[in-house]
Amino acid sequence: MDGNELDVFEGTSVRIAPDGVRALRNTSASEDLYFIVIQAKENSLTQWVETDGVILTQPVEWGKSVELLTSDDS
Repeated sequence: MDGNELDVFEGTSVRIAPDGVRALRNTSASEDLYFIVIQAKENSLTQWVETDGVILTQPVEWGKSVELLTSDDS
């Protein structure tokens, strides 16, 4: 990124400005590299309000396992 190398691992997120120079390379001989690109026009968020999300009234209970349904389960 802009002439610097950055090691990334599972769960890593990186923000690169639109004019940043970047390239991807998988250095693992045995693991595939999967990545997601989320792109938005720079400075396009002109307003933000709390109603964009849901504010919880109860405390969050971390560490609970949740079974997710797949399309095959329906």
